[in-house]
Amino acid sequence: MKAIFFTIVIVLTPPTAVAQELEQHHLRLHASKQWAVLTAVSVAAAFTDAGTTIQMRHLVGGNPETDPLARPFSGLPGPAYIAVTAVFAGGVAYLGHRMENSRHPVIRHLWWIPQVSQTALNASFAAHNELNYEKEKYEIGLTIQAGTYRPPSGNSAAVQYVP
Repeated sequence: MKAIFFTIVIVLTPPTAVAQELEQHHLRLHASKQWAVLTAVSVAAAFTDAGTTIQMRHLVGGNPETDPLARPFSGLPGPAYIAVTAVFAGGVAYLGHRMENSRHPVIRHLWWIPQVSQTALNASFAAHNELNYEKEKYEIGLTIQAGTYRPPSGNSAAVQYVP
């Protein structure tokens, strides 16, 4: 019953009154430019990490994920793994936005930490995947040349050696 009452009060409250209340507590209705740029960079890093993880999974088979938060989800099909990545990136962006608009000054000044941490981790994991992808591709090329290559179990992708 209380939820219905508060919903009606919020819906019937003029927007200027809500804006004045938010302004009184140093809260903004819109995100800052810094938050938007940091969100774009962190989402790009997250999708790059997801893409390189899927690429490694197709090459070596199995579950090559080393990120402890993403490891349970990396066995999903590619589109589902990308969707989970989008949810994680969106959640961290939402956390940063809530921190940026917090009533507490200390939290408001530290709003960027979750997004910068996510960006740094995803960028390092993507670089790790890319380096290992090139190494695995080179080793597979050597075993194909030697005639001893066997594709990983469950991986039906044909591997071609390109000199």
